[in-house]
This record gives sequence, C-alpha cells and structure tokens, in this order.
Amino acid sequence: MGSGYRYKTRFEPNQGYHFYRDSVSILIRALSYGRRFTEEQNASYVRHINQFFDALKSVDAPIPSPRKPLIEADFADLSDDPLYKYVSDSTWKYLSDGSFQFGTAKYYRETSNIYAQDRHEGAATFHLTNNENQLNVSIVSGMNCALFCGTSLLDGSDHKLMLEKFGRRRIKIHPLKDFVALVKTHIGAYSARTHNVIYTDLKNYIAELRGIERFAGISDSGASTDLNRRKLRQINETFFSTFYEYGFMPSLFAKPTSYAEERERRIVFETRADLRTSTVVVNDKSLLNYVTLVDGT
Repeated sequence: MGSGYRYKTRFEPNQGYHFYRDSVSILIRALSYGRRFTEEQNASYVRHINQFFDALKSVDAPIPSPRKPLIEADFADLSDDPLYKYVSDSTWKYLSDGSFQFGTAKYYRETSNIYAQDRHEGAATFHLTNNENQLNVSIVSGMNCALFCGTSLLDGSDHKLMLEKFGRRRIKIHPLKDFVALVKTHIGAYSARTHNVIYTDLKNYIAELRGIERFAGISDSGASTDLNRRKLRQINETFFSTFYEYGFMPSLFAKPTSYAEERERRIVFETRADLRTSTVVVNDKSLLNYVTLVDGT
C-alpha cells in the first residue's frame, strides 16, 4: 500500500480534499460507503451532490434527464477512427502554421467562450459495488491531462449549427494514431485515450470491484467514524489509483445533455504531473501531415 509513491492530502475550502500521489492530484468532493443503492437511489444521490456544489458556486444545476449510470462498455476505443474539428478562420490560421492548442479541464470550466465552456468539466461521481456494499466517490479529475476536442459529425441537421458555433472550416485528422503519437512526444504524455463523449446530466458511473470493504475498515477505525487527517491519508494511499481510474471516464468523457448536438469525439493525453498552465501549445508543422481541410477552403 503506497509503496514507492509520495502521498499527501490538502483541504480546499468549499471544494473537498486534493489527494496527491507524487505530482498528480485528484479532488475528492464527497465520499460515502454503505449498502448497495437502487438505480433511483444512485440518481438521487448524484443529483443532491451536484446541487450542493452548484449552490456553493451560485450556479443553477441542470434538470437531469433520466439515464442509467455509465458503464465501461459505453466507451468504445476510437483511436483508429478519424477525428473532425470545426474551427474559425483565425484558428485555422494557427493550425495551418502547425500550432495546435490543447486545453485542460480547468480551461474548459473557466473559458469565456460560451460555446466551449462547461462548468462541470472534469467533475463526476462513480459507484463501486461488491456484493451488497457500495462506495460512492464524487471527484474532479484531469489536472494532469491535456484535452483535444473534436467531433464524429460528418453530415446531418447539426452540421449548420456546428458551423455557426465553432467556425466555417472543418478539418479531418487521420490517421489519428500517428497524430496522437507525435503529440504525446511533444507534451510528454505517457498515455492517450480517444472516445466519443457520452451525454448525461448526472455524469455517474458504476462498476463492480472487489476490495472496497477496505474503505470501511479505515473509516470505522478508532474511537470516531469521522474522516480525520490520518484516515484521509490512509484512504489516499489505499485508493488513489482506484479513484483515479474509475473517475477518469465519467469525468473527462461525459458532458451534460445540452451539448449533445456536438457529438464530441475527444482525445485525453495523460502526463505524470499536474499541468501548470490551462492550455498546452504544440508547434510542429509535421502534424499537418495528418490534417485535411474538409470544408471552408
């Protein structure tokens, strides 16, 4: 448990606890452990968590549309498929010079571009179950990740809307694996995942996992069941890799249903340290070998 890594925790007022493993962090907003929930109870739990944190930021929570929790099978690997992207004339000028910008989850939460802004970017809840037990974790992920957002949209009724929102030019990136491999080298990423974004207002995920009972063993130890600093440190050391992995997909590949017409296809690059800037720019004209201008000559 924790062998070879350095762990620390840091409290963030009105947000939760940052768990650190070496130079990578995740933000734990809420933790609960108990009996397995029904599907309705899972939805109610997540609604209340979302409403609480939205109220702290004076943000109106979206009225969630019904949807079952996400599962692993919802996220197909699309690294062999092309990625399309709508861009403005000014963005195309940068791209044609070999300049590509990758945004962090924080960037998309805070950007002034209302078409790109998602105040819930990187936030999600997941439920881990084993037998009749369930561990619920609300998390903010992606501090060590750079995102490249495109679309799977080829044609259809939303094409005109996308042109209006993001720009009159559309590019195609293919073969995507070669593009991704070159970007990874530039930004020092050890991994990159490509999936279509799933649209759900609850942004919760469920999976079976043996060993979650260790959480109860930690939280119930001592004279009090309160999660004091010692227990939080032990939870961090025991569960960091679990929380990181199971929070990743719903945090970074799920968005509210209000964005559904975008049919977003996204690449998430993982690095071994939290990024210090909200965007990462790669300048390399050889990336253009994988870019074709489809619309807007």
